Amino acid sequence: MTPNCAIYCRLSREDREKTGESESIHNQRELLRAYAAHQGWRVVREYVDEDYSGADSQRPAFLQMIEDARLGRVDLILCKSQSRFTRDLELVERYLHGLFPRWGVRFVAVADQVDTARQGGRKARQISGLVNQWYLEDLSDSIRAVLAHKQASGQFIGSTAPYGYEKCPGQKGRLQVCRQQAPVVLQMYRWAAEGWGKAKIAVALTRRGIPAPAGGPVWNEATVGRILHSEVYLGAVVQGKRRRASYKEKKLLSVPREQWQRVPGRHPAIVPQELFDQVQQQMRGRTRSGGAGKRHPLAGKAVCGLCGAPLTKRRSGGHDYLFCRCRKGVSVRLDRLEEELRCRLAAYGRQTAAGSREEALRQKQRQALSCWKRQLRQGLLQEEEYRRLAGRLERMSPPAGPAAGQEAWAQLRRLALFPYGGGEQRVAVWWDFSRPERQNA
Repeated sequence: MTPNCAIYCRLSREDREKTGESESIHNQRELLRAYAAHQGWRVVREYVDEDYSGADSQRPAFLQMIEDARLGRVDLILCKSQSRFTRDLELVERYLHGLFPRWGVRFVAVADQVDTARQGGRKARQISGLVNQWYLEDLSDSIRAVLAHKQASGQFIGSTAPYGYEKCPGQKGRLQVCRQQAPVVLQMYRWAAEGWGKAKIAVALTRRGIPAPAGGPVWNEATVGRILHSEVYLGAVVQGKRRRASYKEKKLLSVPREQWQRVPGRHPAIVPQELFDQVQQQMRGRTRSGGAGKRHPLAGKAVCGLCGAPLTKRRSGGHDYLFCRCRKGVSVRLDRLEEELRCRLAAYGRQTAAGSREEALRQKQRQALSCWKRQLRQGLLQEEEYRRLAGRLERMSPPAGPAAGQEAWAQLRRLALFPYGGGEQRVAVWWDFSRPERQNA
């Protein structure tokens, strides 16, 4: 019975640069067609992935081929080499030695003489897969070393230049000021120094018809925030903020700020250092009350009662909420928090006033008691008379032990509990407004 053969061709960018025309998609396809014809196999499908790494398990044509094999549409998969199919040893084991035999699919690699229909070839395929994986690891280490060297020397390696700059033609890794965008960046910093919030700046830019960095007509707070915090506008190149755990992982991990690569003076600055520092001071710990960009009195004061991080404001369902990004998902409605704050401050004011009067009375009592003790030691007062006066003085004392004002202050330092979402959400508010603000995460 003539098998239904599927041809798979792959070429990565690195392969193209290193091996040239011999590994081109066209040559792979012609070789495999001729081999299939010589073997008498009927080619029913051809799959091509260009500019994809052999370690990538999410190649579109590769996934489609695997799905067709699972559904029984092809009986044989033909590649030029095992490395064209994959360079990942884990994928070799999963498909060549696991799923393909279960699905009744045969795999053949011409250059490696790999054929899963032959007995005793499993070790050879595993060794080939291991060598291919070593190649990927060495290639990944080499690329990382080159990129790290470029970052340390201050070469800009990003795919697109930051807003306000453009890549220098003829000078790889250099940036130059964009005459159209640089004035916009400077104006944004001036607005921020005047107290404008990110939302207000975004609205102003949108209304003026200034295109956003992505090319759209609408600016957003996140884009404005990135520009207002970026040291690139001081003339510095800051890179290495994120990294991959390994060449197999696509997810990017955040790198601690102290490990970023900073190289100052690599290109002309758009924003003066004094203006930049002023804006950072304005933006630090800021919480907004709305699109107008006004500063809220609780800016930097409301923190998560579980992890201690400053709360972030977000609007949902017509209400403003303060929430924390920690795993507990702490969230509270801002208007309820404000109302509780007003009630507690009013109660504190009343208790403090009462506490001041009581403290003055206690001071007089302590002075009288001290005087009687001195007279007792000097023999001017009898023991019985002293006890009678001291007892009378004690009966005149307020019922509370500590001063009411001190107790009220201690209460204000405790956590306020607000019911939300069916559970208790802890939110701590620093009522001492002379306390330094905390910067939002």
